[in-house]
Amino acid sequence: MQVMINNRMVEEKEAMVNIFSDAVMYGAGVFETMRTTINRKIFGLENHLERLFSSAEKIELSLRYSREEVGQMVKTIVAASNHDLQRLKIVVTPDDCIVISSKLEPDSSTLNGVKVMSVVQQRSLPSVKSLSYLECYLSYQKARKNGYFEAILTNEAGNVYEGSRSNLFWFIDGILYTRKGDVLPGITRKTILEISPFPVEYNTITLDELKKADEVFQTGSISGIVPIIQIDKTIIGESTPGARTKELMRIYEKLLR
Repeated sequence: MQVMINNRMVEEKEAMVNIFSDAVMYGAGVFETMRTTINRKIFGLENHLERLFSSAEKIELSLRYSREEVGQMVKTIVAASNHDLQRLKIVVTPDDCIVISSKLEPDSSTLNGVKVMSVVQQRSLPSVKSLSYLECYLSYQKARKNGYFEAILTNEAGNVYEGSRSNLFWFIDGILYTRKGDVLPGITRKTILEISPFPVEYNTITLDELKKADEVFQTGSISGIVPIIQIDKTIIGESTPGARTKELMRIYEKLLR
């Protein structure tokens, strides 16, 4: 693992932050998680930096460094790593800009589809990638504890929003849908909207309706496209990744390479 704090490489054991910082006391801070591809190219770096600075602005957090300087920190730490495939994380607090690189080990088992669990929970600031992450953290832990891969967040009325750490898409009658508002503007989500060979529409959906969709999948910067084959106790489609989802996975994988 490589760690950089305020543009200075440090050893893991020396990576320390101020315990009295607003980031520790109140969760004041923003972050981004991204990855490299097989040739060490940082996938979607500019999009991640755009969202990072947008999130900071929305919570009135001033950054000590410019977008170009933060981008250069990421490039520097990628070059210092021994691994081609890397998981990268930027954490910005009122005091520090932290960049971390660790080895990325993709979970190929997700390609066969995963089970997800619905949880009545919503994020307080859905458009911000915030360190104040308790709603998502607790929802994810609840899902994992019950043997599910991910938590799907809904409101009390059963309206579906997003995953605890992912965006949601679904196919109905050949049209690809995703929710437009009140969800995180995901980077992989943005990519899927741009590369989809299928017609795309924004829409809302209830949990009961989602369980009847032809195909469902989630997206994330690390996991990519992950087919969803079961929601709670309900099987989606034929309990295998659908043909359209697999086509999107093929196109996305080609893009990564």
